[in-house]
Parts: sequence; C-alpha cells; structure tokens
Amino acid sequence: MLVTACHVPQELIFRFCFELYNQKYIFKDNQVGLDYIMHLGGSATKEGYAGLCNGCGKCAKVCTQKLDVPSLIKDVSNDMEGRGFKYKAKIIGVLVKFFMQSLPSWIIGYQKHSESKLIWKKKLVR
Repeated sequence: MLVTACHVPQELIFRFCFELYNQKYIFKDNQVGLDYIMHLGGSATKEGYAGLCNGCGKCAKVCTQKLDVPSLIKDVSNDMEGRGFKYKAKIIGVLVKFFMQSLPSWIIGYQKHSESKLIWKKKLVR
C-alpha cells in the first residue's frame, strides 16, 4: 500500500501514519518504530496515532485515490502500535521531558528568565 498526497481536512489526516508505514516497508527503515512513538504517540507532540481512528469513513469518502482508508489505517495500527503502545509512548514522553530539562539551556535554544518567560538565544554556539 502506498498512500501519497492526501487532501482531506486536517482533523481527518492520518498521512503521517501512512508515511511512516511506507517508510518502514519501502526503505526498510529500522528507526520508524521510535519515530512513530515519538511523533504520533504523544511523546513529543500531540497524539495522532492510527489507533485513534473511529472508523467513521469520512476520509474514504474524500480520498482522491479511492482507498478504503479505515481498513488501511487499522492495518497500520496493528502493525505499528502493537502491545503496550500507549505505555511505551508515555515512558518515552517522560524520558524526553527529563532529557530536555537536564540539558544546558544553550543546547535547547532558550534560557529561563527570572519571571519564567522563555527568551530565545542563538541556537548554535560557535
């Protein structure tokens, strides 16, 4: 399955799920599992993983490739998420937050001001 350009409303897009799924099988990319958890499991960004699909079929109605998107997204969910996916995402999220807090401020691009405001600094130190 190769899902390409998707022109459905933002709230219906599972495009990144398909991109990572395709990347796993087309390019034999071993990093995809961690990327999926980080970017779609809510570890680094808002949750957007395939398992959130409710099967309503709105995406299939507007799909320009006439694909049965709900069944395809279920395949992605079964393959990419697996057992304990939500727990893995939470654990990785905690580790990412801990790691980001433990870095010196010049590495992550900001410093904490006395009033708890963020002040952007140069991202690269030469």
